[in-house]
Amino acid sequence: MFQWKRLENLITLAKENVNKMNRNPALQAKNTQRSRSWQVEKKLDLTDTIKDGAKMFLVDAGIRRQLILALTEDSKLHIQELVDIYRLVEDDVDIPSVAFEVLQDLPSFTREFLLSWSDSVLSNR
Repeated sequence: MFQWKRLENLITLAKENVNKMNRNPALQAKNTQRSRSWQVEKKLDLTDTIKDGAKMFLVDAGIRRQLILALTEDSKLHIQELVDIYRLVEDDVDIPSVAFEVLQDLPSFTREFLLSWSDSVLSNR
């Protein structure tokens, strides 16, 4: 069974660690000269995680199957759990930035997806 609460707890812990780092005087002193870039670093950046997750979802049939099973466990759609996770990260995810990065990597994603698909088709013969 997928542990939705555990995922929520991991996200909460990551956000708490970012907040602790933001309050660390040593880190603040280092970044006084780079105050503008420091503003960007204050948040939990999930861009690469989302991008890598999307890539894994496209390429790996096993991951797709597990995700679908997690979303439909116990003959129930786990929409509320997804909404809860989204609410935890909505302030930390810059949707236009993520979409732009995914679109930039679209040729690479497409290539990996097609290679994975052709491998699965050819292995079935």
